[in-house]
Amino acid sequence: MIEVSIAYDERLNSVSEWAQLLFLKILPHTDDAGRMSANPTTVKARACPMSSRSVSKVLEGLAELVKADLLKVYEAEGHLVLQYNPAAFERINAVLIKNSKIKSEYPNPQDFLSIEDYTSKARDSHVLARDIVSSKYK
Repeated sequence: MIEVSIAYDERLNSVSEWAQLLFLKILPHTDDAGRMSANPTTVKARACPMSSRSVSKVLEGLAELVKADLLKVYEAEGHLVLQYNPAAFERINAVLIKNSKIKSEYPNPQDFLSIEDYTSKARDSHVLARDIVSSKYK
């Protein structure tokens, strides 16, 4: 269950309504540590598959959330990983089990990417995914 105080979160209320919706739609798809793939194509497929918004719009929403420090992004084993800001994750996830071992399918971050590095790498990964799919069905 999401903590009701999220409605008053200043950072979350500082971003567009699309970014707010994306923030909430991503939450159930993250692991216990608040992590999932940061590839915008994957985020769209998992969190909002029926949305008419493009992958580019998903990336814009993700970038807004990273800029607001609600999400962080890092690279691990050649993949982009999205992580909820740990303080924000604890604050909004009211049923987070305390004092338990948190399991994550992703390694811990070494360094977080800047917004510029993330959007550049995310665009590259989206173009690569699009090229693979389009060449498969030519």
